[in-house]
Amino acid sequence: MSLFLRREQDRGHPEFSWFDFDLRRLLNRTKNMFPSLISTPVEVCVQSQPTLVCIQTGDAPVSIHLHSVLNHPTTPERVIAFILCHELLHLIIPPREVSGKCSTHPPEFWDAEQDMLPDRSLAWGWLILVLGSCLKRDKEQECTFVKKNWKKLMSGNRPTMEQIATIRDCSKSVAQDKEELLL
Repeated sequence: MSLFLRREQDRGHPEFSWFDFDLRRLLNRTKNMFPSLISTPVEVCVQSQPTLVCIQTGDAPVSIHLHSVLNHPTTPERVIAFILCHELLHLIIPPREVSGKCSTHPPEFWDAEQDMLPDRSLAWGWLILVLGSCLKRDKEQECTFVKKNWKKLMSGNRPTMEQIATIRDCSKSVAQDKEELLL
């Protein structure tokens, strides 16, 4: 990579997508889950930034920014679809005050996400298992930051969603076995 391109990426300029699926097509399919957003112009790009994902709504079009840590050919399409759905949900359910504090994820947001994405735990599981060492959750700001040294923290291989599901199922099976042994 040229020094010029590296500097542009470091400044938060959009990158080429390395996903093995069409990101714009996935965005359009995800938008179809939200009939009220069909005519809303939305763009998606990959770039270096402090947070894992963010959505900017001030200007038209709305823009969703994915962090470079996600930009990998083996990042599952279902994980990105989950992220896009989560971000689009912010356009439907605005922030509101909860317990005296402005919350970008009020309880109805999580309820709607669960209704739309019942297997969201699998996407979260992939994010935590694969990228967990690179991420820092900030509960106060209700966001997930990506550590600056994320490239050094990443391991070589990224498991598939199917491998994560197998790990999850095995963990449940082990937990059930332990529970039966204790009874």
